[in-house]
Amino acid sequence: MLLLKLLPSFRQIVRSYVSEKQQTVRSQVQELIRLEKHDPYTINYNYMNTINRFKERLVESNSNKKADKVASSKLPVDTDDEDMFDAISNDDQSVQDMLVSLHSYWKLLIKRFVDYTALSLRAGCVFDICTGIRDRLRQVPIQQPDFVDRCLSEDTFVRTKRKQLQQTRDRLEKVDVILGGSGVAINDDVAFGNSMNVDNFSTMTLDKFEEDLIRYDTEDHAGV
Repeated sequence: MLLLKLLPSFRQIVRSYVSEKQQTVRSQVQELIRLEKHDPYTINYNYMNTINRFKERLVESNSNKKADKVASSKLPVDTDDEDMFDAISNDDQSVQDMLVSLHSYWKLLIKRFVDYTALSLRAGCVFDICTGIRDRLRQVPIQQPDFVDRCLSEDTFVRTKRKQLQQTRDRLEKVDVILGGSGVAINDDVAFGNSMNVDNFSTMTLDKFEEDLIRYDTEDHAGV
């Protein structure tokens, strides 16, 4: 029972922490994108390796010297590079240089960006999430000393219902005092004097009943 009362508050704390962590990771990804837009784009040697591989293939293709193929490069062959080379082999030199640079950087960017993003997500959502939630829950009693008392207190519906019942009780006690405290049995045939008729008592409200009792009491005392 105690856990059921605390569970909604715990759920709200966890949801709030996860949302904050999600925003943090998103900011990290945006920062990676910002860094990728700076010049120079990269100093990673793989970028230049890819460019050199393309240059060697272009020289080999232009010279038609197959014997130079073994001595030209010992770098591993990439299928995407081969497809790219075949696609640009007939273009101008300036176009080839531009396309080779874009292709080489794109390959590096994918590997680097995906790796950094995956590491950030893993660090934020796997390694830090459980310890972060535990620390956040531990801080709650320090920051809010009355947290447990408020969680265990009655909810808004119960408090409102109690208030309504208390008001009804006060009215009934007031009516009982007006009637002299002895209580009165009311049915469809009962009438208080000539001024208070309760033939339609089933449709009468408590406020109307109280008004009729006050008016009846006033008229009764006035006639004495």
